[in-house]
Amino acid sequence: MYSGVTPITFKVLLGTLICNVCKFYIMNNNCESELGDIREKLDDIYREVRSFTEDTNRQHLESILAFVRSDYSDAMEKHLVADGTIKYRMPKPAASIFHE
Repeated sequence: MYSGVTPITFKVLLGTLICNVCKFYIMNNNCESELGDIREKLDDIYREVRSFTEDTNRQHLESILAFVRSDYSDAMEKHLVADGTIKYRMPKPAASIFHE
């Protein structure tokens, strides 16, 4: 306990606090339904924002993956074409026959 506060004083203060909270609750009981409605609306807004964020993130990720796939495919294609031209060059006599 804090210095200067006896257990009895503490109980009186606690009782007064509880009474004030009860009075506040009784006076504002009409607001409970309004608060419930507000909480419900906030939950709906939260769900919509979360859904929008997930959809946006999914679209962003899909566009990044499409770019990476395209970039990777282009690199593979260039590599295979370069590899093919290096490995399968025609001998000079055969090349002269086909290019006449």
